[in-house]
Amino acid sequence: MKSFIIGVCLILWGISWIFNLGLPVFRIVFGLFIIYMGINVLRGFSQPKERCMNCACAVDVFFDDEFVQTHEGPYEYSTIFGKSVIDLSKLTQATSEHPIEIKIDTIFGKTDVRLNRSIPVSIKATAAFAKTDFPDETVIAFGSRAYSSSHEEPRIIITTSTVFGETNFSYKN
Repeated sequence: MKSFIIGVCLILWGISWIFNLGLPVFRIVFGLFIIYMGINVLRGFSQPKERCMNCACAVDVFFDDEFVQTHEGPYEYSTIFGKSVIDLSKLTQATSEHPIEIKIDTIFGKTDVRLNRSIPVSIKATAAFAKTDFPDETVIAFGSRAYSSSHEEPRIIITTSTVFGETNFSYKN
């Protein structure tokens, strides 16, 4: 679909350039882009997609609410224009010698991350025009902060970036 829209735009631009027609090419491009986004939302563009990159799978949530409960991966999550709940409370195979590294990105959305209180966690968060709530009830809106749940070596290391959105970390009871 994307290549079809680009092809139609190039053909219209070429015709208007060759025949010196006054076609509003940019208005047509913008209209086709809006139609393309609407069709994708109706077709299920909002469904999370899983893909494999270098044997590390990722879950992407676009324009939707999604609950992700994980026992052993994937370890890369993105929430864009949506809401996701990522339950890491059952992630128990991590050790301090081989910690699990998790990357969470939130852009114009909301992500709730649920943690297990008995597993040492390290969180490195970056926020830009956003809100990141930590388990100790501290908040950042702009900048970065590191959090550690205990003095032990962390078994889970989370790196998160939030832009124009909200990321909340809490312990699951």
